[in-house]
Amino acid sequence: MKAHVMSLRDLYRLLEQPGKNPIRDLHAELDKAVMQAYGFDEEQDVLSQLLALNLAVAEKEAAEKPVQPPGLPEWVKDKKQFVSGDCVRFEE
Repeated sequence: MKAHVMSLRDLYRLLEQPGKNPIRDLHAELDKAVMQAYGFDEEQDVLSQLLALNLAVAEKEAAEKPVQPPGLPEWVKDKKQFVSGDCVRFEE
């Protein structure tokens, strides 16, 4: 089984196709999960919420307070429970 190399442009071409689209559905699920993970309101402007988050982090850094780095928080002991093998695969 040979994996297909796909550019981001190829992916977005798939998202632009009309009709039922599993890639678009997966993209929407990912967007929703990210919004929930950051505690963002889907009804509000995403860029405004990102700016507010960025300013809050910058304020903590300026005050030399701890900031959560990317990835799972340190308090998560069993990190394997967040790793899965399910992903989108394109085959030729």
